[in-house]
Formats: sequence, C-alpha cells, structure tokens
Amino acid sequence: MSDATHAKTGILVSWCAVNWMRSPSSRGEPTRASIADLFGRGIEQWHAARAINPQRAARILAGRLVVRELVTERGLDHWAGFEPTSLGRKPTMTDSDIDFSIAHSAHWLLAAIVQTGSVGVDVETHVNEFDHPGLLRRMCTADELARANELDVSARRSWLATLWTAKEAVSKLDGCGLRGDFRQLHLGDLIPVGEAEHPIAASIAISPHGRAGSPDKRGLERDRFTLLHPQIGNEGVLGSRVMT
Repeated sequence: MSDATHAKTGILVSWCAVNWMRSPSSRGEPTRASIADLFGRGIEQWHAARAINPQRAARILAGRLVVRELVTERGLDHWAGFEPTSLGRKPTMTDSDIDFSIAHSAHWLLAAIVQTGSVGVDVETHVNEFDHPGLLRRMCTADELARANELDVSARRSWLATLWTAKEAVSKLDGCGLRGDFRQLHLGDLIPVGEAEHPIAASIAISPHGRAGSPDKRGLERDRFTLLHPQIGNEGVLGSRVMT
C-alpha cells in the first residue's frame, strides 16, 4: 500500500495494487462473516452471482477487501461497511465521506481512496491491444494520434496504455467511465513517454471538487484534477511517478 500527497491541493490518496489471484487479505482468507460485513444486505445477491460466475464474484470481493484495508489501516474513518448496491454499480460506504475507486485488468486490481474530493483509477495489462488502429481512433485526439505515430512500437504501446488508463480514471471522476468520448479528452501532453514497453499501465486521478466536470470540445477542465501514475511490476508495486 502506498500514500501520496498532492503538493497543490494537499489531498492524500492511498492506493494499493495487487494480483488478486495470488494476494490474500492481510487478515487472512475471508470468512462468511467478513463477506457479510462487506456486502451487508446484498450478501445473497453476491452468493447468487458467485454461483453463475465464481471468478467475477471473487474479483468483486477482492476489490472490497482492498478498499476496507486501505480505510482501516490508514485510520481515516470508522469502518461501518458498504451500503448494499446491485452488482455492477459502485457501492458507497456507510456513514463515510471517503471516496474510492476500483479497477481490474486480468488478475490485477488497483484501488484508491481519498478522504476529501473524488478519485478515479484504471489499470491495463493488455498493452498489445493498443496496436489496433480502430482503438487508437476511438481513444485519441488528433494531436495524440500524431504523437503516437512518432513513437516506436514498444514506446507507443506503453504510452497509449497509460494514456488510456489516464482517460478512464479522469472519466470516472465525472461518473462517465467508458460512456465518455475519449476523443474529447486531451491528456497526451500529461503522459510521459517511456523508453520501453511496461507490462502494466495504471493511473489515478484525483479532484478536490468532488466531480471534475463534464467533457466538452476542449476536453475536461484540467485545473480540476491531477494524475498519479503508479508503477506496477509483475511481482508487485515498484513505486509511483509524480503527479502531473
């Protein structure tokens, strides 16, 4: 688990990246009682979902476990559990103003919390997907597409994967997620170009204002959010790049 404080806003963001298939909770394997604590009145719905898709249910459980551990281990708030919500919708914490975000890609899970403001995260392990021209046209502004075409294959994959995670993380601040038009979000100048392909790309976006605002022709209001780029290796967290 890691913490970072943004210099301009003073917002503390706590985050954790885990391979949820290999990393049990620090409290050990979850019991039925601890699962009930995480899902509250929605526990039977979770059991029904597990019967249909055990892996998806395990991934959802892992995300909630990580969020609970971030809150309790950082001592940010009294833990009172999650409010029940339908699967596929973001849950809320009971009696808490803490905002959190969870993202998955393959076996990797990234979660982050902030006590004030809002947070959005994304993680991407399938960097080879960014070789497809159709995806690039769907996610890039004209300037970003031109920049991508100037890079060699390895650097382009890494840069585009990080750009995608940044756009999704920022979109989550506004509640849009993948429903937003990424071609309207110009973030390419905020994403550093690496020298080689990195196996896992990730971004955390935070805003002190609750929601960062809706995208328009000029892109999101960039003074209303900031980005942190965690560095994640196959064996765990390596560190993080400075916020942009």
